[in-house]
Amino acid sequence: MTRHKIFTALLSILALSTACSPSDGTGETSSEEQPAASEALPEALAQIQAEAESLPVIAGEETLGDTVFRYQIYAADGAPAFIDESVTVGDNADVRNRMFFENGKIVHYRREGRQLVADPPNPPGIGSVFISIDYDDNQGIAHVTKQLAGKDAEIETYELTAIRSRVSRYRKIISTEQHPALQEGEFQGYLVLGHELQTFQPCGSPTVYWVNADETIRDVLWSLYEEKIKIPHEPLYARVKGGIGGRPEGGFASNYPAVFEINSVSVLRSREEMDCP
Repeated sequence: MTRHKIFTALLSILALSTACSPSDGTGETSSEEQPAASEALPEALAQIQAEAESLPVIAGEETLGDTVFRYQIYAADGAPAFIDESVTVGDNADVRNRMFFENGKIVHYRREGRQLVADPPNPPGIGSVFISIDYDDNQGIAHVTKQLAGKDAEIETYELTAIRSRVSRYRKIISTEQHPALQEGEFQGYLVLGHELQTFQPCGSPTVYWVNADETIRDVLWSLYEEKIKIPHEPLYARVKGGIGGRPEGGFASNYPAVFEINSVSVLRSREEMDCP
């Protein structure tokens, strides 16, 4: 199955995170409008949201059948900080999904609103829904709360899969948005600077070049690189203007087939999955 088909299937699952029995045990669907079983937003999450909303936003809409996803993505340095999404199926009311990130990693996911189904029944929906998931960088999912129509419920594996799918989709949107077409004389790839090692490998190329930088940017480039790396000699994604020169002579540079001369740098940041096409 292609990635596109898998993604489409997962979107359908997300909209279908409703295929469960009504919580009143009667076997009938309740048409009463019930308030979402939401909880007050913890201070730490409120702070993430407030800080993220000062960042540039990518807003858009995607449609799958009669399901509409509307989103606002707040991103910094190519990584999401906060995502606000609404999902509408047919004429049903919106479900709101909020995703909170730290250092580009999701730390909390919240869902509130009316439970939706793929084919709007009569009456629509099966009551209010609230899902809250805490993540831990080392342990994965640390805590899950789900309430349906005000009563505790278990979250399904496919719901978690769909959440991860949407996060992956938004990362791709960010990457596409922040990777405009290369200008004439511009290259993208991975840059490494440090003691006895300074290299650049263009995207799509198996060749690693020894780096020389224009003296007007050399000190600034080295300083910026040191600020952004987490470990010595960490490859960073870079978009640079320059070109391939002759074969280097002497010292460590002689181990490389050619020199890559950097004249300017427009982007320098940590690597992401979607960096090189």
